[in-house]
Amino acid sequence: MEKNENISFITFRSLVEPLNGTVNFWLQDTSHPWHISIPWYSATETCADVFASDSGRKEFLKLAATSWDLIVVDGCFAPCGMILAKLNGGPSAVFDTSKSCISVHNAKGTMLWWSLYPYMQGSVSLRSISSFQERLINFASLVLVHLKIKLVFKLIPYRVHFHDAGNIEDFYGSSLFGVSAMPFGLDFNVPRVQDVFRFQLHCPKYQPLLSEYVSFVDDRHSKGTIIIALGHYASWQNAPQRIFQALLTVFDNMTEYRFVWQYGVKSKVAVKFPKHIMTTSWLPQTALLNHPKTVLFISHMGLKSITEAICARVPVIALPLFAEQHVTTRLIVSKELGLHLDRHSMTADDVDFAIRQVLTDERYKRNVVRFYEMFTDHLNKNSDEVASKVEFFMRHKQEMHFVRQKGAQLKFFVLYGDDAVFVFLCILSLLSKDSGQSLN
Repeated sequence: MEKNENISFITFRSLVEPLNGTVNFWLQDTSHPWHISIPWYSATETCADVFASDSGRKEFLKLAATSWDLIVVDGCFAPCGMILAKLNGGPSAVFDTSKSCISVHNAKGTMLWWSLYPYMQGSVSLRSISSFQERLINFASLVLVHLKIKLVFKLIPYRVHFHDAGNIEDFYGSSLFGVSAMPFGLDFNVPRVQDVFRFQLHCPKYQPLLSEYVSFVDDRHSKGTIIIALGHYASWQNAPQRIFQALLTVFDNMTEYRFVWQYGVKSKVAVKFPKHIMTTSWLPQTALLNHPKTVLFISHMGLKSITEAICARVPVIALPLFAEQHVTTRLIVSKELGLHLDRHSMTADDVDFAIRQVLTDERYKRNVVRFYEMFTDHLNKNSDEVASKVEFFMRHKQEMHFVRQKGAQLKFFVLYGDDAVFVFLCILSLLSKDSGQSLN
């Protein structure tokens, strides 16, 4: 992150280390709804460590007692932020960095019927979202996630040994607004309401490539550069050998291309990479994607990565590992911005086919370019829509009852008409019994 004199940081503890110590993302299906408690557990452990020390607890309570204009809390796995907002009692907002503020929509009573949104999936489904099987899976997944999160929220105060925040379950519903980093147009259909909104597609700035990268990707014998980056949660040291070998076999044979692979320096076995493959523990991803010779991006489908790929007009091959990455992959595939690989079954032939298909079929490149051009052509070019909305809500934070949807005050079964459907089914059942008796 660029330095800014208007921003100061107070670091308590990172969530990455305890999460990496708990989960092997290559082997565990953390995308399934019954595994959502794993990252919440790690986040709660981090929060408990803050309260375990006198200095951490004192600093936290000092922050909570400070008068803030607005407290913005991450929408995913941020129990300490939720407790801070509840203790402070001032206006708070939810910033969702990976999906579309589904928790906020649910709490505010503005969510579509649960069967229509694929919240978490363990694999990339190619079925129509309107199919009965898909809707049944979506509904069951969201019910399971909802029940698990309710249980987690009940247990968090006991685990962190801090009960003064009261019921943190109502944090989402009482927030001033929710904002998602998911660009408009990329997501599945979700309601558009005044107090839950999303960013426009803003493309990040980047520094010029260092000479070591320039000399490598500008090789005159190269037909183009392929970037491989699966984020920092998934360590290649823990990757199954069959996945690594499938990728390396294909990369090794495609000598007409240059590969830049985000690959940690540690490995189970010594690997000698050919000259057309550059490996590095960190790479200037944005600058590389925007280099004119870059033709393909193999990504884990983190939201930041896919946004950068769209901004660079580079088609993708998705290799999702956990959480919402399978859903993001489904979005990319459905819009024909790329293809995907299944880490559970992928072979070298699958990798070779996917790469050559995206490189030779012009529709993928064409669709990425069209998507970029449309969603960077903002309707209001002279203002930042998100900033304008935040300023609006800050000015009218005392009048939010005029904005909130009435659905937030209704029970789930009332909001979605479950009680009426239940009565209707009971009547049908009684009528069918009466009809059967009459025939007899």
